[in-house]
Amino acid sequence: PPLNKFHDQLRSAVECWPNLQMIVFAPRQYHESVFTEVVPLLPQLALLRSITVNAACSDEKHAPLLVKLRNLEVLTIESPTRAILQRLPDWLGELSKTLRMLRLTVCRLSLLHKALVSSLTYGHSIAAVLSHPASCVPSFPTYRTSLRSR
Repeated sequence: PPLNKFHDQLRSAVECWPNLQMIVFAPRQYHESVFTEVVPLLPQLALLRSITVNAACSDEKHAPLLVKLRNLEVLTIESPTRAILQRLPDWLGELSKTLRMLRLTVCRLSLLHKALVSSLTYGHSIAAVLSHPASCVPSFPTYRTSLRSR
């Protein structure tokens, strides 16, 4: 476990505030277990409508728990892991009635393409933002588009 007790404080905060509507778990540096005790608590947050995550809590260990979230209106995934991309089509299907905005920041569009295309089969439109972080390709633009299923 990490030397500091941030993970304990974070867990306590989520337990103390069950009415959280937005969460951002996207640190640049992190210990691999910092979100281990918190991610399982997220489905209990009935009012949670917006979440931003990165590899810190979307790896093989956390992704199966993360995709249990329902009723999200905004989903942001920064540099999605293979674990989350593999689950993205089914997860977006589950979120089809509520999701209004999907933001993905990716370094390798080829990984994303198959997951995203197969995700849009549920007859619902969402706004999406696809972008490359400046550290991957400095001149790559951010694309904003409304995605509609076939």
